[in-house]
Amino acid sequence: MSKTYELLQSARAARRRSSGDEEVTVQEEVVPKLALPEANGDDTQPAPQATEPKIPVVVPTIVVSPPLDPSSA
Repeated sequence: MSKTYELLQSARAARRRSSGDEEVTVQEEVVPKLALPEANGDDTQPAPQATEPKIPVVVPTIVVSPPLDPSSA
């Protein structure tokens, strides 16, 4: 998340410094496209994993069967 934040801050600073430079205009278009998927991934994926970890639940099944020969019991 900090890398995304730094990219956005550098893009904002470049916008303030520029007064219509073509190279900065290209960077303004590229940086949000690269930053938004990372921001969405950071916001959506780690939070469910942190609050609800997917742990496979193994339920032990104990089957009690009657003896086959009643006279031997």
